[in-house]
Amino acid sequence: MARISALALASMIVLAPVSLHAADEPAKADPASDKAKSDRVICKTTEELGTRLKRNRVCKTAAEWNTERQENRAMLQRMQTNKSCGVDGC
Repeated sequence: MARISALALASMIVLAPVSLHAADEPAKADPASDKAKSDRVICKTTEELGTRLKRNRVCKTAAEWNTERQENRAMLQRMQTNKSCGVDGC
């Protein structure tokens, strides 16, 4: 069961629509505008696993989406680095 949930989590991380393209912007002199960009609310629609019809709408700030993306990348990196099969074997 743990293996299935880990596999499902890994597939959701890999298949999640994440924009990897970052626009190169010059350094800004106004830190208030950077704060406003990170406070902007972004809503994404996700499909629920196991059904074609149910969709969930998740709204978070840009900073929260960025933090979640970084945590998912770190977890995926740990999973790929620590390829242990467990007690049962592979």
